[in-house]
Amino acid sequence: MAATLTQSDIVEGSHIGATTKLFKKVVVYSAGNPTAALSDTSIGTDISGFLSAVRVLPGSTAFDSLLVTVKDSNGNTLVAGTLTGAGELDLEGKTPLFINGMTIACSGNSTNSATATITITYFN
Repeated sequence: MAATLTQSDIVEGSHIGATTKLFKKVVVYSAGNPTAALSDTSIGTDISGFLSAVRVLPGSTAFDSLLVTVKDSNGNTLVAGTLTGAGELDLEGKTPLFINGMTIACSGNSTNSATATITITYFN
């Protein structure tokens, strides 16, 4: 069985007293079989801004290792990293801008039926 990605609607919020709008996009990666990878999959073409955080939380069946790559609509890598548990991809020293959408790819898992919730936060 192939890997799948389930997407939620974009959630809008803001910091208290701030005029900058924050947005969250939550996707759930499901590995059908241990070697199922998810190649560049669109997670929205109607969004743009600055990437703030990419957080990964293992599901009830945790992945053993997961390479997560987020790219802009032109195929440029915004952030990538391998996690072995709950964590956040390293954006230190980066302010990646994306326009007209993002894609996500997940690979490297060897646990059958593993899932992960990936939360992408950005602002504009």
